[in-house]
Amino acid sequence: MNAIRLLSFIAMSVMSMAPSASATQAEAAPPAAAGPHGTVANKLKTPVKITRSWCHSTNGPCANKDIVTLKAGGTSKGDIDGFHVPSGQRYYVEFDKLIGKEKRCVGSGWHKINDTIVARILRTC
Repeated sequence: MNAIRLLSFIAMSVMSMAPSASATQAEAAPPAAAGPHGTVANKLKTPVKITRSWCHSTNGPCANKDIVTLKAGGTSKGDIDGFHVPSGQRYYVEFDKLIGKEKRCVGSGWHKINDTIVARILRTC
């Protein structure tokens, strides 16, 4: 499965460099599952807050305008830099990396994800 994502990522990268591909064609193409950006898949029955920016100085979103709500069962679009676990809760998350997966419970607060990671929020812990 990871090999398919890697090949898809390489194909998308090559397509974006091709001189014959127009900007509208590149924008219309769906991103690869692990793509060149962070992705959050919310498998919960409740919404989850996600952010499009990350500030290391605050260890969270750079601005409130960058926080959006990902609906229950939804998958983010565009570059996502983190997700939030509400106070007093813990989420069981599968971090799907280009090479391997890691499943673990994460506590309350904001959690940073890197550009090549799909974070699947599976359930509460």
